[in-house]
Amino acid sequence: MAGLTACELDVAGERLELRGDGTLYWPRQGLLAVADVHLGKTESYRAHGVALPDGVMHDDLVRLAAAVEDTGARRLVVIGDLIHDAAGVTGVVRESLL
Repeated sequence: MAGLTACELDVAGERLELRGDGTLYWPRQGLLAVADVHLGKTESYRAHGVALPDGVMHDDLVRLAAAVEDTGARRLVVIGDLIHDAAGVTGVVRESLL
């Protein structure tokens, strides 16, 4: 997590890390949590005529993969929206998710 800050919290006797990459890590459980990933958001906006740059989803997935590797998490929990909406579920989004 080079260059990003983290904040450690004690919650009911458990150490949690609020990470600068927007994830939460629970070391004892080996659990990394992330909220509102919204895969396919760019594709969905484009389907509705809004121009957005390429690579947004790829960059998000690279950051998420780096968080998993950095923490050594054994489980990933997505809280909130994994997929933005049905319009954004393209072949590229499916392949990237897998």
